[in-house]
Amino acid sequence: MPYREKIKFLKGGKINRESYKSLNFADWADCIRDHLNGVGYALPDDQEGLAHSAFVAIARGLDGEVEKAIQGGIRICLKDAHDSFKQRNCAWSVSGLDQLLSLTNNIGYADIGTKREDRQHPLIGEASTIQLFLGMFEPKPELLFNPQAEGQDIYFRALQTLAGIRAKLPYEFWEQNLAYAPDKYAGVCCRGAFYNSLEGGLRLFHHVDWGSERAHGLIADFLSYFLYNHRNNKVITKRILAEKSELPETARNILDLAYQQSQSMAKPIY
Repeated sequence: MPYREKIKFLKGGKINRESYKSLNFADWADCIRDHLNGVGYALPDDQEGLAHSAFVAIARGLDGEVEKAIQGGIRICLKDAHDSFKQRNCAWSVSGLDQLLSLTNNIGYADIGTKREDRQHPLIGEASTIQLFLGMFEPKPELLFNPQAEGQDIYFRALQTLAGIRAKLPYEFWEQNLAYAPDKYAGVCCRGAFYNSLEGGLRLFHHVDWGSERAHGLIADFLSYFLYNHRNNKVITKRILAEKSELPETARNILDLAYQQSQSMAKPIY
């Protein structure tokens, strides 16, 4: 039975969210493929421009078995999308792939302040497939953070997803990719390097374009969360702050800002 026949509606036309529990891996793969490529009806919790948000909301709003089934669908879709672009059969659009990679990054995301921080990402096994997209697309950093630009930087999105699922990749991988855009790729490459090796992440700081305000914000955002997630490890915090003396003044200010932000996150809210 196709997934569309399994999804039931309530009076008034709203989807009965409980009916999602009847979908298996293949059903979710079909649903994800259709939805991210603009086929079929809209799902609840869609956010404008973020088609993948519907699946994130469904996974978080229902039980763990539904999330696992969605993850199974994502695994199928990643392979399907790779084959589609390799064979150029147009089954997947570039924007659909962009949303699929974002979905991969956000499903099973380590929630801040919970025990999920330290667990292995459930889609870590798809890292090798995600890496294949780097060989299919060219870096296009000029498309990033530019509301006037048309198109997606799939190369960046693949890097972001690899960093998001905490793929274990060597320092040289992140250094090579940072070189494509030492400002706009700074946050994602440093994040990937840090979660592989603290020393590798600190080493990569010396290749960031600290003259770019864009890099400042990206590094501060990433590093504040990294420090917060490791707030109980004083050795890591001390080592990161000790690196300041080897960096330019602008970088030292960003590290101070990230540390201050991480401390604010740690304070209880009454």
